[in-house]
Amino acid sequence: MKDFIVWGPFANKWGITLEQDWAIMKNPNDAAAFYNRRTLRYSSGRTEEAIADFTEVIRINPRDPNAFPSIVGAYSRRGQLYHRLGNKQKALADYHKVAEICKQQKDNFCYERALDDIRWVQQSSPSTP
Repeated sequence: MKDFIVWGPFANKWGITLEQDWAIMKNPNDAAAFYNRRTLRYSSGRTEEAIADFTEVIRINPRDPNAFPSIVGAYSRRGQLYHRLGNKQKALADYHKVAEICKQQKDNFCYERALDDIRWVQQSSPSTP
């Protein structure tokens, strides 16, 4: 079977993520497929499923900060989605993890940005993500 994907209005209307689903069926440890699938899921309003895909990316590459897709990016973007859903505690936990990883890697820009994200979540109200 040839791999394929449906983009555009059909992907958004029906939430079709066939290429990533196929890649995940072939290799359940394909972090890039989970990372890519979350884009289509999020764009079609399936935020909880996009969060689940980020969780799989983190599960697959929990300790490799240089992995693709980026573990820092997965925590950061999952934190954004949690915040949009009004779950400040989970958003803060993810941003704190980003800060921890960035500090371990001695990436000051990344670390400062994570601290900015933490302050932003702490100062926002649940109704204003």
